[in-house]
Amino acid sequence: MSKPCKTHWNVVEGILWYLHVTQDKWIVFICVGRVYDLISYWESDYASDEDRLKSPSGYLFNFGRTPISWRSGLQTMIALSTTGAEFIATVKAMKEALYLKQLFSYFGFYHGFGGGEL
Repeated sequence: MSKPCKTHWNVVEGILWYLHVTQDKWIVFICVGRVYDLISYWESDYASDEDRLKSPSGYLFNFGRTPISWRSGLQTMIALSTTGAEFIATVKAMKEALYLKQLFSYFGFYHGFGGGEL
């Protein structure tokens, strides 16, 4: 960042405050049996935002029973059909799945994603 300003400092202060007030919090991973599974869900709803004609969509990834990644919001593109909206949601979720696969591989957790290979 070549020219940080007051706005940037406010963001840094906000992050530091968040880290300070949540230092006693942590994520607990619950293992079912002996295997940690990465489970994903995603959904979209075709053009339910009638003003902008954009489709809401989102995804959720669980590691075991613990949510580790999620997103919800309007799609950036206007889908022309329900299939198009679902395709856009699927692509977003698969991009996140590939990122998680790389992250898990880096930390030595990756043992496959079940049914298919990414």
